[in-house]
Amino acid sequence: PLISTNHTPIGEFMSYSPINTFWLKKLALKYFSWYYNRCLFLSAPCQSLLDEMQQFGLRIRNEKIPNSLDTSIFHPVGLAEKKLLKEKFNFRNQTILYSGRLAPEKHIDVILQALPYVLSRFPNSDLVITGRGIEENRLKQLSVQLGIEKNVHFLGFIEDAVLPQIFQASNLFVIMSTAESQ
Repeated sequence: PLISTNHTPIGEFMSYSPINTFWLKKLALKYFSWYYNRCLFLSAPCQSLLDEMQQFGLRIRNEKIPNSLDTSIFHPVGLAEKKLLKEKFNFRNQTILYSGRLAPEKHIDVILQALPYVLSRFPNSDLVITGRGIEENRLKQLSVQLGIEKNVHFLGFIEDAVLPQIFQASNLFVIMSTAESQ
């Protein structure tokens, strides 16, 4: 049996097409629904993905199955361990974290634009950005234009063994994505 999973908000991503029209979005959603109808079962991490596809012809059995998080790896730590991790990664007192793909639909530029306001109230704060993507150079340039480059740290791709420690060393996780199925 052929089973599949869809983690892509197709309608959202169609807005980045050079031909940004409703009929193209509708065509793409009909195609994806047609394609997935060839499967016996379809899962998605959120109901909205399935609902959108059902509006455009998805008929097969489907179910929302959220992505799991391994809480034996991703879990809070005590203040002493958090302090040690901050020292290990050279993080300042208040660390704000974004972790993920650096892509237009993630709206990391909005996070950067908000940082001067955060710094006016909490000057001992840093924004740590992990991940890679097509927006990386533009985001680095934006941090310089905003005069916050000393408070923004681009760490790039982080190994799976280290990523939980980056989360544990941080005080706040931020995300502005309009295309997030997690």
